[in-house]
Amino acid sequence: MRRRLLRGGSDDGTILLLTIGFALIALSLVLVVTDVSKVFLTRRSLVSAADGAALAGVQSLDREAFYAGQDASALPLAADAADAAVRTYVDQAGLAADYADFMVVSVQVTATEVTVTLRARSRLPFGSYVGHPDGVIVEATAHATAPYVD
Repeated sequence: MRRRLLRGGSDDGTILLLTIGFALIALSLVLVVTDVSKVFLTRRSLVSAADGAALAGVQSLDREAFYAGQDASALPLAADAADAAVRTYVDQAGLAADYADFMVVSVQVTATEVTVTLRARSRLPFGSYVGHPDGVIVEATAHATAPYVD
């Protein structure tokens, strides 16, 4: 009995503990990677939607300024028509139904550029396990310029 204590005892069950520990680490990595992938895909989709909305808005020509011939380097935009075109695009694309807590944050229209910022909540598949049960807010901004090609 005394010799057994001096040699350190038995190693029975240590492989099981290592296996359980590695399985928990692997499971944690899968949960985190899945949630990060969901946020990435939501952001990429929201950027695409913002880009489409900005392109819809940049097609709103200010006819009076255009026919007055003020600036030949770019097409002048009508601010009210561009804003309406962005919101029409958002409604027709059904973005509010596709994203949780979707909103158009801002539509900024200059004489030749439209900037659209959209926001939505990305619901995480395992959010309650990683500390974000309500999901993560994702925001995307896109710019579009109305060039004039002669």
